[in-house]
Amino acid sequence: MEPTLEICDTFEVPSDVTDPVSFMDLEFMLGKIDHLNEVTDQEILGWYTTSNHIVSQHDLTQSKMVDTKCGEERGRMLMMKVDPFNDTAPAVIYEFLEAENCLEQREFCMETQDEERIGMDRILGDGLSDRSMSAAERVLEKVKILRKYLEAVACGELEGDVDLIRQAESILSHPPYALPEIMDKHEDDAYMIRTLTDVTLSSQSLHQYVQMDNGLIKRGGTGQVSGKWRGQKIVYNEHL
Repeated sequence: MEPTLEICDTFEVPSDVTDPVSFMDLEFMLGKIDHLNEVTDQEILGWYTTSNHIVSQHDLTQSKMVDTKCGEERGRMLMMKVDPFNDTAPAVIYEFLEAENCLEQREFCMETQDEERIGMDRILGDGLSDRSMSAAERVLEKVKILRKYLEAVACGELEGDVDLIRQAESILSHPPYALPEIMDKHEDDAYMIRTLTDVTLSSQSLHQYVQMDNGLIKRGGTGQVSGKWRGQKIVYNEHL
């Protein structure tokens, strides 16, 4: 079974105008690898470029050099090509195979967080289906989950986590507010994004908790909603 790799961040590599073959400062990339190994548990997976999806000889040469310089510990390096003019599949990923001296295309899954979905909702405007919950509505649902959690803890129905309670109360007691008559939709979207960032990214435990709503299932006829978090089954009474 192929290992699962998550691409969580990127960084720019300076051009090396003195190298007519690579055009990339590989020494800079090596320094970045050493730095990441020292301060984080992340590792370099490969490199990316903006161009069409056709693999060129330059892509192969560059991938081979990156693999030789930077792939000693990780193994085979990836190359991602991003085409800014392609509106259907803007990115493709290839893996460099040293034995065959070729780039082989790999399947991948692209996932988005709610912050990005809000931005996409704004760009798409009214083109979304009425049956789909918008990103802004998902923010509201997550805030409701936090409030229900605090109320359930206060009623003794759930055992409280001190750190989780403190952070949730801090977020819910100071929500961003703007007068509707002076705020247009663009500014409302900005406030929504800030709220979402505060709610979902303030701590790892809080992020794990609110992500649970993606898998909530409403039980027909029971008036209850159930979900899983950290391996425990948590049931919320709908009247909370």
